[in-house]
Amino acid sequence: ITYPCNIHHRTLCEDLGPLLFNDDEAFVNINEKIELDCGIRRDYLYCRWEKDTNIIKIEDVNKGMFIGISHPEKTTNNQCGIVIDKATIEDEGIWTCKIYTLATVLERNKTVTLK
Repeated sequence: ITYPCNIHHRTLCEDLGPLLFNDDEAFVNINEKIELDCGIRRDYLYCRWEKDTNIIKIEDVNKGMFIGISHPEKTTNNQCGIVIDKATIEDEGIWTCKIYTLATVLERNKTVTLK
């Protein structure tokens, strides 16, 4: 699903292209895989996910620096996506994807709820 970008300077939105994100709530069971997709069709500097006080940089995920978190198999238009291999109680809550461009920061939230 494509949503309009949420940026600080709205006049730049057309130049950046929309953030590619599905913000539907994710309902998962403990130990189930969670796929958090996030991407853009334009150049960007870097991106990260935030959950509570935790910051997960995509370049660190791609280097395998997070146990239990990996990059998705499909990264086309999902450059900033992550996969949580086995959901735990700590994964429940609001996850925020942030994509940093030369002009601004685009961000969207996704809620993960355990069944």
